Amino acid sequence: MSHSYRANPNYPMHLKTLMDINQHVDALFYRYSKILAFRMDFAWKKDSQRYHASIVSQMKSDIEALATALKVLPVIGYYWVIEYTESKGLHVHAVFYLNGQQHQKNYITVRQIGDLWKNMTEDEGYFYFCRPNSNYEFTINDVIHYQDHDRIQALRYVISYLAKEEQKPFGLISGKSPILPPSGRGRPRVLR
Repeated sequence: MSHSYRANPNYPMHLKTLMDINQHVDALFYRYSKILAFRMDFAWKKDSQRYHASIVSQMKSDIEALATALKVLPVIGYYWVIEYTESKGLHVHAVFYLNGQQHQKNYITVRQIGDLWKNMTEDEGYFYFCRPNSNYEFTINDVIHYQDHDRIQALRYVISYLAKEEQKPFGLISGKSPILPPSGRGRPRVLR
């Protein structure tokens, strides 16, 4: 898939990250014909020891533990970045993907991921599910077909938020799932 990568113009972008996150999406669509994407944010409660310590390596360890635990869920891919603000402290923005051939809704998986995060952080963490909002120019959370270029561009716009340069005083700290190559089974795709 060779598309120009649509990005949110309200933020300066870290171009290498923007390219990487979009190539990750391309790899997912190369393997899966339909994808259900959704965004979640993760942080520590302000009254927690983790929040007051604000150790970047602890946040990285917590989100990596969550990523490892995802193997028990139907998540086919993820991408995350760590950021910092005075008001929120350290926090993580993430996008997750489900196989759209098998999943039409994400609610159960969102709850399961949230529960895993709470367990990983010994109940010091909380999560936020980024629901579709009519005030946003673009939303995700619906199944996207690999040939639906408009919806893929909307997805690219939404996930570009993870590639913004702002709020990364410790440098770029990110992670992503490996994507397996296509199985080779099934009917070959006809590209239009």
